[in-house]
Amino acid sequence: MEPLKLFFRFDKEAFIQSQQLKRELETRLVKKNNRNWLFVFPVCVLFCLITYYGNTLLFSVFCSLTICFALIACLTYIQTKNETIIYTKKLHELAEKHADSEMDFHFEFTEDQLKYWDKDKHLYFAWSMLSKYAIHNHWLIIWVEGTPYFMIELIKLEQSIYNQLMNVLKSKLPLIEVESLNNSSTTSNQLIDQ
Repeated sequence: MEPLKLFFRFDKEAFIQSQQLKRELETRLVKKNNRNWLFVFPVCVLFCLITYYGNTLLFSVFCSLTICFALIACLTYIQTKNETIIYTKKLHELAEKHADSEMDFHFEFTEDQLKYWDKDKHLYFAWSMLSKYAIHNHWLIIWVEGTPYFMIELIKLEQSIYNQLMNVLKSKLPLIEVESLNNSSTTSNQLIDQ
């Protein structure tokens, strides 16, 4: 297989978009778990109402649980909002730093590995370390050991390069579906077929 080499100039807005998508993918499971806890709160309220006219001890227990779950929900919400604000601020600072230092980056897809390099680092990943890939909107996402790691903006590729890249990835990694983060109706398979 002839190595497929890709070169990208640093684009501040694309970098910010890719990192926000990456964070959304990484925190999806945490958000799902937090939503599951929100279903416990109405159940506790229901039991409080049921036990109000009955056993006062049970009523006290369920009221205490309800208050605890409400506090946990509020604290989790506040913590998530604060983390998002801090992450966004640091992300913009990092984007500025990379833009100032002209952080261009390269990918090379070979028979044995995926190579990535920029001014700061050189990374080599055997295909066995890469677990899967997906396409979401105009982003190619490549997972390294279960974590979304590489993000490539597909609209910046020529059609022939895009086709070569998809052929390489199809032969090396499984394609997964990324549930829509913004209720988009386009799936990975539809994007690949275009």
